[in-house]
Amino acid sequence: MFPGIVSGAVLGTMAAFAGVLAAYKIFDIKLSDKFKRGVTAVMFGMVALSLVGVVLSFFGANFLSFDSGFGLVFSIVGLALGVFMLMMDFDFVEQGIAAGIDERYSWTAAFAMLVSLVWIYTNLLRILAFFQED
Repeated sequence: MFPGIVSGAVLGTMAAFAGVLAAYKIFDIKLSDKFKRGVTAVMFGMVALSLVGVVLSFFGANFLSFDSGFGLVFSIVGLALGVFMLMMDFDFVEQGIAAGIDERYSWTAAFAMLVSLVWIYTNLLRILAFFQED
């Protein structure tokens, strides 16, 4: 249906991961608690808005579709949020190493990064699908 968007989203997700990691290390980014709370609040807000959208779609109201334009804005904000969550994941790993946390808990950091990467990937898919529509 939309040729090339999957490979584009995969490449974009890999580029986002590499770019955020490079920026995090090169510019020695330190995240404040206020930033972390803000990103977490926006993330919960977007999840809640998505759930409301799913429920309303059962009744014919599809406000998160691209027909209204709000869907594209929602996906762009979601993409930026995914990048911020990835920064928080890198900070989480760095803080865990500095605190000497046991290696057997490393799966939590890996899972957090996986969730952030899937979040970025799905938002990239939505954005690329929007620009592929005729």
